[in-house]
Amino acid sequence: MSSEQSAPPPDTSWDVDKYRSPHEPSHHWALRKRFMEENKDRFPEKRLVCLAQVFANAEFMGCRYHMGEASLNGKRT
Repeated sequence: MSSEQSAPPPDTSWDVDKYRSPHEPSHHWALRKRFMEENKDRFPEKRLVCLAQVFANAEFMGCRYHMGEASLNGKRT
């Protein structure tokens, strides 16, 4: 048995729609929802929700964040 074991795949049974804010413009929600649906199998729920918000903030508000490629692959930089 290897000393390095793979993490189990993330749970994908949760409902993306529960994260829609009632005051969120429909085009913002559409982008966040699509981002979460397309990456649901890559990240745990809480992390993916956070990443989706960061993505939307960058797209719609021009926010900039320092995120290395490794952090998007689930590793700390």
